[in-house]
Amino acid sequence: SVAFGDVLPEAWAASPRLAGSAAFSAFALCYAAEYLAIGDSCHEAVEDCRSHALGGAALAGVLVHSFVDGVNLAAARLAGINPLIAAGAAVIVCHFADGFTLTTLFSRSGFRREAVWGLLAAVGLSTAAGAAAASSSSAGLAPEPAALLLGFAGGCFVYVGAADIIPRLHRDHDPAALGYFAAGAAAMAGLHALLG
Repeated sequence: SVAFGDVLPEAWAASPRLAGSAAFSAFALCYAAEYLAIGDSCHEAVEDCRSHALGGAALAGVLVHSFVDGVNLAAARLAGINPLIAAGAAVIVCHFADGFTLTTLFSRSGFRREAVWGLLAAVGLSTAAGAAAASSSSAGLAPEPAALLLGFAGGCFVYVGAADIIPRLHRDHDPAALGYFAAGAAAMAGLHALLG
């Protein structure tokens, strides 16, 4: 909802060609990063979950993912306060679920409790660092760089929104998943209506 209703239209208004290229590149980068780094993160408790060993690439992928979340928040701010609030709410919900997933994966991979807390703190700080870096460099951007940043954020948002739901719908023909998707879309539309 945020991607299609706010972020991508702002990017298109600045430069349609750059926005489209950046959105596609972000979508492809997110796909490649997930495929190479950790694969299925088992967010859904009801699904059959395969455990993954956590190597350096997976940890780096998680930190880069969190940094990009921060960059995307800064980009959403370029589209206005309402897209920032909606994107921020989505990132918070995502990071809340990621916290449970990462805690389980880190613990099962033999990390001590202190190390798990340290890794979770690093993930949170990575998001803040991404937001700070992008915010400081995006003030007063010309239309072309703004289109690239917004297009990149929009492509990431689209990937995150589609990556789990589409394969699940194709594989399981699960009407409940479609219902959850519709409920999420309705919640975002409600937030959008509430914020104006």
